Amino acid sequence: MERKAANQPYAVRIHRALSWMERAALQQDLETRFIFAWIAFNALYGQAREGLPTARSQGRFGGGDRSEYVDFLNKLARLDGEPLMRAATQIRRFLEDLVGCKYLFFAYWRDLPDWAEGLASDAQKFGRAMESRNVGHVLSMVFDRLYTMRLQLVHGGATFGSRVNRQTVRMSEIVLSHFMRPMLR
Repeated sequence: MERKAANQPYAVRIHRALSWMERAALQQDLETRFIFAWIAFNALYGQAREGLPTARSQGRFGGGDRSEYVDFLNKLARLDGEPLMRAATQIRRFLEDLVGCKYLFFAYWRDLPDWAEGLASDAQKFGRAMESRNVGHVLSMVFDRLYTMRLQLVHGGATFGSRVNRQTVRMSEIVLSHFMRPMLR
């Protein structure tokens, strides 16, 4: 009985995540599919108290979300990273495009003087992480880009249905949905 009680919060998070992924699949537009898929991901990694996010130290993105999802991704990688690495290998080209996209690189939007060098460096690091099968590092880099897309959509930094960002939103939605499958198994 104790084991069942200990797993109850995780089972609830899986149930919530599945409900959001089911809803995401029903959506016609990319933005809503991505947002609902992110809510599903958030249901998995979020350590909520009374329905509110926990207070975490301010990170590079201005909030505690990054540290929470990186901790979660690293835990998944340690416990059973092989399904996630297989998922990454299946869509490696998408991931390379995602990591190499300046519009999903946080430093680009902050207009940091060395953003282009940072982007090129990340692309090289990503290639090395894939080759060495360092799933934690692969996931961290990919989800940093997806988090930037989340910021753009949720905080009004993108126009709904815009032709300008179609490729970026499409790529982000495909990648996030693809990684949710092994996370929910």
